[in-house]
Amino acid sequence: MRDRYEVIMAGIGGQGVLTSGRLLAEVAVDKYEHVTWMSSYRAARRGGASECTVIISQDEIASFVLSKSDVVMVMASSQLETFQKRVRPGGVLIYESSGFSKEINQSDIQLLPVNAMEIANSIGAVQAGNMIFLGLYVWMTGVVSKNLIDEKLESQFKDKALKMNKEAFEKGIEIGKNRGLQPESMR
Repeated sequence: MRDRYEVIMAGIGGQGVLTSGRLLAEVAVDKYEHVTWMSSYRAARRGGASECTVIISQDEIASFVLSKSDVVMVMASSQLETFQKRVRPGGVLIYESSGFSKEINQSDIQLLPVNAMEIANSIGAVQAGNMIFLGLYVWMTGVVSKNLIDEKLESQFKDKALKMNKEAFEKGIEIGKNRGLQPESMR
């Protein structure tokens, strides 16, 4: 486990970008001395650009603003061109691959395409693609345990929504395992 984790999550309003970032931050508060969550959205409606930044650290956080991060998750292909530039060299870009046909020519970062929309649809949970991304991030980094996320989901969701979010989160972990990623494999 490292002393500091940073992630930028981006997509469009209604995808759960802010929800997954807030959930990660709330879980991390019990394990780390300092946690920040900062959201930003361009339009106060579904479909507008949306992003959040989460910084989790054992040391004080001087600024909660990140121009670049070790990990950037882009949950909407329409936002990929903008946010791929915010990955630090040697970092990881996790992105929604459905609907994206351009080639990414950036050799100084690790690319992890994920077809979260298709996976979410296959489990009947179209609105839970954000949990797939979160599951993959948690698996790769080991920042918090799966059990802590499960407990937080249980406190925030009920019945069908709980089942859907837990299943999607598990799918994200499964993607990490199937790709041979190990916790901290991004480093």
